[in-house]
Amino acid sequence: MGVIRSTYREKRIVSGNFVEIEITPAFITKRGKKINVDDNEFLDLKNIKEEDKEKIRKKNKKAYEKRRKKEFIRIAHSNFTEKDYVVHFTYKNEYRPNSLEGAEKEARNYIRRINYKRKKKGLEEIKYMLVTEFGQDEKGLNNVHHHMILNGGLTRDEIEDSWSKRKNSMGYVNVRRLQFGDNGLTDLCNYMLKKPEGKRKWSGSKNLKKPIVRTNYYKWSRRKVKNILRNGIDSKLDWESLYKNLYFKSAKHIYNDWLGDLIYVNFIKKE
Repeated sequence: MGVIRSTYREKRIVSGNFVEIEITPAFITKRGKKINVDDNEFLDLKNIKEEDKEKIRKKNKKAYEKRRKKEFIRIAHSNFTEKDYVVHFTYKNEYRPNSLEGAEKEARNYIRRINYKRKKKGLEEIKYMLVTEFGQDEKGLNNVHHHMILNGGLTRDEIEDSWSKRKNSMGYVNVRRLQFGDNGLTDLCNYMLKKPEGKRKWSGSKNLKKPIVRTNYYKWSRRKVKNILRNGIDSKLDWESLYKNLYFKSAKHIYNDWLGDLIYVNFIKKE
């Protein structure tokens, strides 16, 4: 393939006020093609034994769930603030759906009712992230309920009252303002997507903004990576001198016998 040099890729992910920096090994070919640590070709270039490649792929498969949660958290941080809401809503027995499709239909109808109220008040269209949790047994669907993050504008009563049919409440509903902790909405998102006994499925509105992702293959060299590790991965001074206008939060270093050094750093934007 004509690899001319190995390098490191810096991947910067901006999600609202939260910034993540991922520094991972990469190759650049003579034709300028970039091959990253998460590409299958990367393993071929490292001359890794086939049985070891299979171990890495299995490990990557297990890491998929973590990446899925990360993406959910990033989208939440990119779209919502303390002015917005989280809603948890369940069903009374007489309204409990018999299928996942039925539950999704009821959730869509709830969103339509909220959107109708928003339009009457001249507000922008609803923006939401919806998680449906459910279990299944021989009798069918059970313990189905929903969690939703949505934009503000309506009152809590207006949102709660929308979980109804013919003015009758369909079940328990709780609405509260989003609260950002030291890690933003991470704890809430992990709760919404925690590994359940049953299953979970999430969907979102089409107007959700995606995190901003930028890559750079020239900022980090092997020497620079070794220097930052030698000085201490948690050196606030070093990280903030490298990334101006960002507050250092945390950093993590992973060494992999097959892939090399991987560094993950978390920042918050300076206001």
